[in-house]
Amino acid sequence: MKKKKYYKITLSFLLIAALVLTQLAAAFAEDSAGAGSASPKATAQQETVARENKKASSAEDNQAGRSEQEGVAQQEDRSTAASDSSNGSSAASSVGSVRQQARQGESGQQGTSDTSENLSGSSKTASSGEKETAQNQTAKTGEPSAIDNSTTLDDGIYTPDGVSFTGGTGRVKITVPTIKVTNGKAYADILFSSKSYTKLQAGGKTYEPEADTSNGSLFKKVPVALNRDTAIVGTTTAMSKVNDIDYSIHVNKSEPVSDPATPAVDNRTDLADGVWVPDSFSVSGGTNKVTITCPKVTISGGKAVATIVFSSDKYTQLKANGKIYSGVTDSAAKTSTFSVPVALNTANPIIGKTVRMSDPHWINYSITIRMSVNSGKYTEPSGGQDPDPSPSDPTVPTETKDLKAGTWKVKSDTDNRMFYLYPKTGTKYSILTVKGEGSKKTMTATVTLTGEGYDYLYMGTALDAAKAPKTRWIKAKVVNGYYTYTLPVSALDKNLTVSAHSRKLNSWFEHTIIFYSGGAKAVSSGTSTTAPKTKKKKDKYATSGKQTKFRKSTKKDKVSKYKDDSQKSTGAVNNRTSLKDGVYTPDSFSWSGGSGRLAYIKCRKITVTGGKAYATIVFGSSSYDRLKANGKVYSRSGGGLSTFVIPVKLNANNTIIGRTTAMSQPHWVRYTIYVKKAVSARAAKKARAEAEKAAKDARKAKLSLSRSAPKITGLKYRSTVKTRYAKYFRIFRYNHGVSLLSIDVSKNTALYEEYTKNAKKSAKEDGKVEYDEDGKPVARSQHEITEALYKNNVVSYLLVPEKFDVPAGLDKQYIIVRIPAEKSYVASNSALSFLDALDAVDGIRLTGVTPEKVTASGVTKAIKSRRITYAETPESPRYSTIIRKKTRLAVLPGSLIPEEITTKETLLNKDKIAKQKEQAETDQKKLETLESRFTALDIPVILDRSRQEKSRLGQKEWIRIYGEIYGSAKKAQKIFEKEVKAEKK
Repeated sequence: MKKKKYYKITLSFLLIAALVLTQLAAAFAEDSAGAGSASPKATAQQETVARENKKASSAEDNQAGRSEQEGVAQQEDRSTAASDSSNGSSAASSVGSVRQQARQGESGQQGTSDTSENLSGSSKTASSGEKETAQNQTAKTGEPSAIDNSTTLDDGIYTPDGVSFTGGTGRVKITVPTIKVTNGKAYADILFSSKSYTKLQAGGKTYEPEADTSNGSLFKKVPVALNRDTAIVGTTTAMSKVNDIDYSIHVNKSEPVSDPATPAVDNRTDLADGVWVPDSFSVSGGTNKVTITCPKVTISGGKAVATIVFSSDKYTQLKANGKIYSGVTDSAAKTSTFSVPVALNTANPIIGKTVRMSDPHWINYSITIRMSVNSGKYTEPSGGQDPDPSPSDPTVPTETKDLKAGTWKVKSDTDNRMFYLYPKTGTKYSILTVKGEGSKKTMTATVTLTGEGYDYLYMGTALDAAKAPKTRWIKAKVVNGYYTYTLPVSALDKNLTVSAHSRKLNSWFEHTIIFYSGGAKAVSSGTSTTAPKTKKKKDKYATSGKQTKFRKSTKKDKVSKYKDDSQKSTGAVNNRTSLKDGVYTPDSFSWSGGSGRLAYIKCRKITVTGGKAYATIVFGSSSYDRLKANGKVYSRSGGGLSTFVIPVKLNANNTIIGRTTAMSQPHWVRYTIYVKKAVSARAAKKARAEAEKAAKDARKAKLSLSRSAPKITGLKYRSTVKTRYAKYFRIFRYNHGVSLLSIDVSKNTALYEEYTKNAKKSAKEDGKVEYDEDGKPVARSQHEITEALYKNNVVSYLLVPEKFDVPAGLDKQYIIVRIPAEKSYVASNSALSFLDALDAVDGIRLTGVTPEKVTASGVTKAIKSRRITYAETPESPRYSTIIRKKTRLAVLPGSLIPEEITTKETLLNKDKIAKQKEQAETDQKKLETLESRFTALDIPVILDRSRQEKSRLGQKEWIRIYGEIYGSAKKAQKIFEKEVKAEKK
């Protein structure tokens, strides 16, 4: 009897235990996902429960079928009752039945949300047949409503501000690494921390996981409602049966609102999609109390979004791109971070809101982010942990040595981020000179770089370097053909901060350098770090924008294969010529356009067949596979550099559009080419001589004002505007209404010495391809070329009528100004007076002269009637207004040019002269920064030096310039003649 009672008790205990295990198995199905399928023991227990409760389960299934017409709430009660009457043995089956009804009820039945909440985290263990039935039931009651994933965020890839979720047991974590916005719709990459999730349902659609995910189950491009709850269902196969888990995720990402304070930006780019580190980042505006950085730029779908970080956690909002963006503040790191669309390689106005003061303030800035195909990939920080020792992170050695006074050859290294010590391979060495002992010990190191991009180094941060006087910068010296520097060394066996100044980008970049005492060898004084550099063979026919020398070839080239261009991107070309059939060398060739990533285009020869001309065009890259021209699409000919043989109209501009495959997706890039060829041999000889003279004149024009009109390709000289009194400008007129304006910006100023060197160097390098340390041709953008044109003794402008097509390549020699000028920013009081006298005030849109200081009555009236807006002085112009008003020309006062130091230096005035030099360097930096920023905005800059003319008539004669620019040349001449007569009287 006791044994029988014992068996009954044991059996009851086993039944209860089996029920508990079944419920636990369902509740923890998602937790088991990471561990794979259930254990054999658990499976056996489930099978035992299933056999012993088959009868009760069948009864409950019938009951569940009847409940379909009675509502979810009643079914839940009946299921509970059934569960109780069967001693809880069919709880799992009952829950599954109710969950099916709960999903049906989401479309509109009452009581659904309560049921869903109570059952959150439970599992469905329906068979495949039951699943099909459930799907059919869902179809009858209506599919789940689509997710409203619309957003005001611009298209791009973003990092969420925060992610939370509910549902499940909480043991499987859900994260959202990135959000992608496409066409104003938000999509999330949803990552489960378990690998056993086989599908995800959201918005009535089913998503499959990525096949190669190693750290969980990743579902890409799932629509989500930002800043609101989004319902999703995850399916896991961790148990013996399929289990669906209900979740609700909440993805936080601040969304911008429209605001007219800043203009919308065009953030399209040809660069490949990815996350990149900018080549350089510059900021202007503000109070210099807060540092702004840009650690990365994310490009998605050919659009750029920058991460902007303020070194203060008090910046809560940012105006940019015609919107207001909210930021993420980090009080521990003292930072505020924003993600905003940006136009690369040009100035972007932004306005930050700080709450540091008692009242919130908006502060104006302008940021410029420069990027190229050489920009490095961005790597996320490793969570604050020190990275493993590597060549890119020099580490402190275990062996150290106390070096005595003398000269030593020491091992050295850098961070190796576009900053490489000589030689390119093998161990790097520097020559260390030690003087003195103890507290009087000083050290200097002679280091050599492999490249020639940095003209100055500075031991310290980039911020300190930019503020330091130029006398403290360490200038490069060419030794054995390499750039060599002598640096002060504060310590050995320790990473030291060194900043390098890019000559090309006019920006400072921070690096690290280390000098090892271990293994140092004593050497004689004067030991060099390098061996003589072997000269590269010059490319005798490829140039950076024009071409006058060519390799001879008498073989005819066949026209490249082509098909019709359905988009009609280019027009048909009339390539008929009176040249006889044969092969010719162009008299000259020039090109313009592109994004600055192509070093050169050249024309090897002209093939004339049947009285029609075909040019052999070679790109300085092998990545161009298609070329649109003549209304056709041409395929490249042969291998190596991209070569095309296409019909061209000689002695005229021809539009071509090349497709490059250098990026992740093919991109079409527009160029203009000009192939010059005279008909007769005599004319050809003359044309070649003229081309050579045009190039020579352009080089000379950078050094000093020309007395005679320079030869200009594609233009014919007509007349000269005679200047009798002014000493700082010349004007020459050509056909098609084009004029050449040359202004001497350096004579009798502190710029003369440096700008003379620039002009001479430019003359030597003109027409040559520059190569980097890897032997690759260096490409220069049009902005970089234009910036360099401002840094010569004489700045030359081509004043071109609006509708005239400038011959290709001239924009590489002259700054193009469209006339008659309009929408001008005029910051010179003298210029305002000249324009008022010419009745050309309508050509002014903005002024940089404070309204109370304006002397021209017509301009004063225009300011009062708001036809002219004050956009701050040129020392700190309001770039947001300049961009919004679509400014096309900037006229700045000559007072911005640093003054000439005429006093000779003596022992008594040495300090005074040093201060004057320092001030001149500061003024030069400000001027060149202004020119750089206006250039980035495609706004030409003219410096008005009228007040620096010595004679009164010389000053008055500057009205001739404004007459030429603003379409009032005859009126300007008459006004000036009156001044001359008045002076004589």
